[in-house]
Amino acid sequence: MWLSELTQFWKVAEEAGYELDIASPLGGKIPLDPQGLIIAQIASATGLRGYLTKKYEDRKFMDRLNKTLKVKNRRFEN
Repeated sequence: MWLSELTQFWKVAEEAGYELDIASPLGGKIPLDPQGLIIAQIASATGLRGYLTKKYEDRKFMDRLNKTLKVKNRRFEN
């Protein structure tokens, strides 16, 4: 996943007053595209802390990406 795509949506949803969780088909860790992290790392190194960098450094937010909820498809459950 490209982290900035999630954080852009996350910011808009939070500002609109929504509380969010992150889910994936199997649950667990969502792999991040390393190229998508370059912006956050450069910004952090140069002192330019935008929203992406703040979320990347936010341990609680990043833990959500490592422990996503599992999506259940009730139609196929017995």
